[in-house]
Amino acid sequence: MRSRVITAVAVTVLLVVGCAVALGLTAPDGSVRGATAPNVVTTRTTPTPSSTTPTATPTPEPTATNDEPSVDLAPAKVADVWPGRPKAVTVDGDQVDWCGAVKVSASSGATSAFGAAQTKGAACAAVSFVFDERYARRSLPKSSYKKSDFDSALSAFAQATGSSVYRPRIAAFVAHPTGVNGENLGLVMLQGQPGAGYRYYGKKNTLDGYTDRAAWINPQWSTVKITLDTSKVSPRLTASFTASAAVPVFDTNRGRDAMMTVPTTASLVMRREGKAWKIGSFQIHTGAAGFTSLRIR
Repeated sequence: MRSRVITAVAVTVLLVVGCAVALGLTAPDGSVRGATAPNVVTTRTTPTPSSTTPTATPTPEPTATNDEPSVDLAPAKVADVWPGRPKAVTVDGDQVDWCGAVKVSASSGATSAFGAAQTKGAACAAVSFVFDERYARRSLPKSSYKKSDFDSALSAFAQATGSSVYRPRIAAFVAHPTGVNGENLGLVMLQGQPGAGYRYYGKKNTLDGYTDRAAWINPQWSTVKITLDTSKVSPRLTASFTASAAVPVFDTNRGRDAMMTVPTTASLVMRREGKAWKIGSFQIHTGAAGFTSLRIR
């Protein structure tokens, strides 16, 4: 998941790196977890002034709630698990099952070697990595990171790839968070501010502005093309597709809620380990981010 292009206006986000990265073999364990906030709604509130005239039986005044745009907190409309997700995507708590919305176009070689069910499973694992890990809550800017912040992403990789390639890349990013190092992980790791005239919600390098809010919305992806990879002794499958998701941001020039959409072109080599499909290598390109007013699909 790699790229290097920025938005029209000088952006300091880490997307601005569009580079394609390749990894090695196979074999970790673990399931991919959802990365968005639970469905808890906090509204931006404005208290209604109470009457100054005492009454015999005082009753509490109602509090008027509204959702006026504020740079301090993202709007309540994004308080959900992946707002704008396809209807076929199912959610259990904060766990997301993307597979129901995954469409596959498999080569005859892929289906002959692995069968239709396994090719679909590889496609589902690839899509899950993109939306559970690449577009994750950890994408929001922070001043520092811990290696444990990337445990769930690491579990998506084959054992050999994880230990020899992915762990060292995690260590490099934690030691020196940069756009290039984030792209080497195949993850969107935002930094600074999104661009001229736009801000992430809340205080700089905190998640305060996204409390009870989703970090990413409007997930979209293409049909996943599955082909057979015979470059190793054990046949593998390659899953290729395009995807995008948007992070809610604040438009300071217009004083309104907005969103920054980040596109992805992905090609992941998937290897079967036990009962799970794991990532053996990947090439990911991050396209130029685009800004529009906030809209849930």
